[in-house]
Amino acid sequence: MNSKLIITILLIPIQLTIAQKNFSVGETVIYGSILSNLDKNYVLLEEEFGTESFLNSYQASEMFLNSEKDLYFKTLKEIPRLPVSFVHYLLTYYEDKTDSYCQWIKRRNPGSSIIKENEIVSKSEAAIILIDNYMLEFSDEFIISSYVKKLNFNKLKRFFKRHENKNLTDLRLQYRNWVKRF
Repeated sequence: MNSKLIITILLIPIQLTIAQKNFSVGETVIYGSILSNLDKNYVLLEEEFGTESFLNSYQASEMFLNSEKDLYFKTLKEIPRLPVSFVHYLLTYYEDKTDSYCQWIKRRNPGSSIIKENEIVSKSEAAIILIDNYMLEFSDEFIISSYVKKLNFNKLKRFFKRHENKNLTDLRLQYRNWVKRF
C-alpha cells in the first residue's frame, strides 16, 4: 500500500509535465508563480470589509497586506508583457477537472451568502478569461467580456494555430477582430 502511494506521488509531476510538455521548467515555474500571485486577489476584499476588519479577519499586519497588494497589482501589470507562450501554457488547462473553483479572476467574499456571476469558475474557465485579458492587454483588473462564455479551448486553439507565425502585436490585432464575431 505504501509503495503504491509513493509511486502515485512520484507520477503527479510527470503527469503535469506531460500536460505542459512544450514548456521549459523555467516557464512552468514562472507561469505557475504568476497564477499563484493571482490568488492574492483576496486583498481586493479590503474595500468590502474595511481595513481594520480585513486585517482582523485575515490576521494580517498592514505591512503584509501592502506587500500582498503590491505583488498582486505588479502581477496584473506584467501579464500583458509576457510572451505568447503564456497563452499556450494557459491552453493546457482545457482538461482541468478539479472539483474546487478557481480564484485567479475573482475572490468570493467568504462572509457573504450571495454568489455573484463569475465568482465561481473552474480553472478552464479562468484560463479562457486570462487569455482574453492577455490578448486585449488589460492590466489594471480582469474584465470578463460578454462574449467570453462563447469562447472555448477548441476555438482558441484553432485561432492560435492559424496565426502562429504572427508577431504579438499582429496577433492581438487579429484577436480583437476575431472576437467581434462573438
